[in-house]
Formats: sequence, structure tokens, C-alpha cells
Amino acid sequence: MKKQETLLDVQGLSKQFGKRVFFRDVSFKIRRQSIVGLLGPNGAGKSTVMKCLIGVYQPTGGQIKLTPGNAIGALIEEPALYPFLTGKQHLKLFSPRNNRSLEVARFLGLTESALGKPVKDYSLGMKQKLGISLAFAGDPQLIILDEPMNGLDFRSTARLRDLLLAEKQAGKSFLICSHVLSELQKIIDEIIILNGGRVTFESTIAEIKHRFPVKVQITVAPSPYLAGMDLGEAVVRGNRVLLPDQRQLNSVLGRLIKNRVRIIAIETSPFDLEQALLTELGVTSNE
Repeated sequence: MKKQETLLDVQGLSKQFGKRVFFRDVSFKIRRQSIVGLLGPNGAGKSTVMKCLIGVYQPTGGQIKLTPGNAIGALIEEPALYPFLTGKQHLKLFSPRNNRSLEVARFLGLTESALGKPVKDYSLGMKQKLGISLAFAGDPQLIILDEPMNGLDFRSTARLRDLLLAEKQAGKSFLICSHVLSELQKIIDEIIILNGGRVTFESTIAEIKHRFPVKVQITVAPSPYLAGMDLGEAVVRGNRVLLPDQRQLNSVLGRLIKNRVRIIAIETSPFDLEQALLTELGVTSNE
């Protein structure tokens, strides 16, 4: 498998305002054609890190290396919009020589009618769509999105998900901060957790899924043969056969069928990123 090129390399980044330290010694890499989730509790310093990456803040220490010839687009916190300009005027102002932002706006559901209205008449979701579209101005290779699902309905969220995956396939990379883990887990390749001003956890989604495989439950009809059967690592509880992961499913099903045990239902527990991270970090759900 070909190793992905590093697009952004952050080493030992720190930021301090007066005596207040927002974060220190933050290091991570973003590879080309990847979607990275930047997670952490409120106040962990995520938005400040993002602002350092795009030059809004000057870091106190450390290095930010972007591969030459590439640019960064961003939507951080909330779109900075001019209330009396229309959506289309914003797109022409920020992207006068490139219509990529307009294409994104249309894809996300901003109609010609909506783009012709002043932004002061926009709903929260419409402003968010415009802000996301403006992050594509200039066709950057790395795009930073802070809570991009904020204000979007389920249809717009699905469109955004399709957009990010398509753009990734086309070669772009994304750094996304979001508390909507159920949506984030559908698109990200890697996770960085920032807590207490430090990176406390890094992993790929593939590695996390390997450590927390999907569990399987097979419901069967009562059978006198079930208790004495050799089902490997599967556990029998009443009329349920519980498997620790999917890898043994075919083998267990074969043994059940061979012993004439009637199968009523097969259920899998979906992968839950939130629960996996809480377990990985040793945090209970009520903390």
C-alpha cells in the first residue's frame, strides 16, 4: 500500500495569552487525501489550534509546515458574513476567479433564489452552508471545518457528508472539529483528541474498530443440543448465542445448522465511536 504524503506537519505547537496557556507541545500530521477529526471537551483549545493553523493567531512556540504549493481554507466557529451582501456577492468577493465555492453552495442546497437574498435574511443553516462553501474559495487542498453540521437538517448533513467524501476521493484533506460523533464516525480516517491543552490520544478509525469489533447476537429456537455444542468463543445465554465479533459468524452458523438448531434472528451491534473512545480513555458515560 502506497504511503500517503504528509500535507500538514504540526510539531510542538503552543499558544499562550499572558499567563494563560491554551495548549502546549501539540504535534500531529494530516496526510493528503484524508479526513481527520479533532475532538475534545469544550475549552480544550481546539478552535485556538485551528486559528493558529490559518494564521489568525501567532503560535507562542512550535512549527507548522504546509507542503509548498498548497493552501488552507477554513470555517472556524461561525461564518464571518456581511449581513447586507447576498450569498452570491459573498462568493464573488471571496472567490472571484474560481467558481468552486458556487458549485459547493449549490450542491449543499442553496438555490439561486437563496443566493440572491441578503445574508441578514438567512437562517442558521443557510449561513452555515454559505460558510462551508466559502471555505472552498481558491480551491485549497486542506480545509478546516469547525462544527460544520451546526444548524444543518438531516438532508443537508447527508449532502455535506457526501461532499466531503467525494472531495477526499478527488485528493483534498480535511481537519474537522465536531461533537456530532455519530456523523463524524462515518467519514473520518483518523482521530486526534485534545484535552487539557495537550494531545492525549491519536488513532486511525481502522485501529479503533479493530479494538472494538462489532458484536453479534444469534437468537435461536429452544434446542436440547445447544448446551453441549462446541461454539468456540461464542457464549450461550438461554436462546441467545453471543459472539465477540463477526469473524466467527459463518463457523457458528454452520455448527448450529448442522445440529438442526433453528435460527430465528441475527443482530449486530453497530460500531459506536463515542462508546469506543470513552472506553479507550477510561471514562464512564456518567462522568
